[in-house]
Amino acid sequence: MENPKKARIGNLIQNTRLNLKNTIKALVQECFSVLMGEAIGLSLASAVVEKLGWTHATFLTDSQQILAKYMNGDNQAPPHDWSRIKPFVYNFFT
Repeated sequence: MENPKKARIGNLIQNTRLNLKNTIKALVQECFSVLMGEAIGLSLASAVVEKLGWTHATFLTDSQQILAKYMNGDNQAPPHDWSRIKPFVYNFFT
């Protein structure tokens, strides 16, 4: 079993209609992979956007694995720690 590490995540969220920008920073106590950190960051950003009541938002990520899996219907085997990552990705896409 892998040892979890602390991970700092940050998101810049922007509402171009209202000309607002917010930076969100968080510390994840148990992060098992870079991919997990990316998924947590996207999930956190989407939760904040929802709480702010913004109806339009754009999310940027450099995680090719997340994009390939959900945007392009990639059928490759999931990452080894998918069971830990899946809830965060699910929260983002729902």
